[in-house]
Amino acid sequence: MREFRVILVFLYALLSSASLSASVLDLDSETVENADIYFLMGYKDFLDGQYGAAAESFYQATVSEGQPEIINKARFYLSLTQAKLGNKKFSASNAAWVNQYTLLSQEKELFKELKYLLGNYYNTAFSSRTAYEEQRDKLWIWGLPYIGIINYSAESTKSNALFYGAYASFAKNLWSFSAGGESFDLRFRENISDYSQTQAVANISRTSEFGTTWSGRYAQIFSSTQSQTGIQVLGLGVSKWVSNFNKIIFDTYYSSYPNSSLGNMGVYQGSLVWEHWFHGSLVSDFWVRVGDQVTHARAADVGNGSSFIQNKIYNRIFGEVNFRWMNLFFGGTYWLGDEVFGVRSDGAVVYSGVEEHVGGYGGNIAYQITPDIRVHTTLSSESLSASNVRSKMTSIFAMLAIKFK
Repeated sequence: MREFRVILVFLYALLSSASLSASVLDLDSETVENADIYFLMGYKDFLDGQYGAAAESFYQATVSEGQPEIINKARFYLSLTQAKLGNKKFSASNAAWVNQYTLLSQEKELFKELKYLLGNYYNTAFSSRTAYEEQRDKLWIWGLPYIGIINYSAESTKSNALFYGAYASFAKNLWSFSAGGESFDLRFRENISDYSQTQAVANISRTSEFGTTWSGRYAQIFSSTQSQTGIQVLGLGVSKWVSNFNKIIFDTYYSSYPNSSLGNMGVYQGSLVWEHWFHGSLVSDFWVRVGDQVTHARAADVGNGSSFIQNKIYNRIFGEVNFRWMNLFFGGTYWLGDEVFGVRSDGAVVYSGVEEHVGGYGGNIAYQITPDIRVHTTLSSESLSASNVRSKMTSIFAMLAIKFK
């Protein structure tokens, strides 16, 4: 492996019109760091005109361990490659963070030409960088009040539900924390007593210097109904940009139902999501998400087969399409499969009812009124199954996001 790395080091020296200084690549060192390897691979593809492959390697260099000079050089070539691929927005966002004073003389000239080519894209990105550097030590606070209603079809014993709550979100540097509470009131048909609960949620996350975000989540349900009170949810998640256009998200949850009517129950859940950006510019964005969620419940009545909920792994496959035009956002989602006691929306939504979800779809629209105010509305429909009875629930949800300065 060391011989391969040394070959790559000499390859750059042969292909480049000017060699790197010894402070950037030390040929006498025992190892060459990962950023060096990715940079050299990207540089070769760049010279060969393989700009797509080059962009992938340069990006990997920027999120790998290595000397600051190499990472800065990789960011410059990543920006240059993105410009050649026609994506000026991503190119400008990387160019704005390039330290031109550590570049070689010919690279400095290229950087000047690149800035001229990007024009206002670069000016906007550089202004954003300056604003970020000025504001990154500040504490950012968001308030997010919301309200929603749910209607159930005539086949269900449930009639309708009202839920409302609020979140507060705090962010500083690489850390963010959010906490909130929700009240949920459900009305039934026939002679069944109404049900109500409150739910508390907390989420803490940290983003590393290499673009990986780690999250910890907690939720708890309180209710006067014995079978529902005391439910607790613990979650861990990680997300990472694996390339310029691709992000991977992995989440796990464990839900405890100590007073469940099915017996003392534990629910295990895991999900894997792939996010891909097809287009990004100052005017519009277009990206999609696809994912797979698996859930397994363990309880006495589930294990002995006396519950309609089966002793199996439930699988929910879902997809999302998202589009932005200026300050207007549109989205649509569709999913199929089955799910019981699922946890969604980063732990904010817990389906604790003894029922099976068997497919659904939805749409959302949002508008950025000002940089500090945003409104969001979602409409969704899902099919339910309880004791071999199929029904549907339709919900509408509205949220207001306000940033406090």
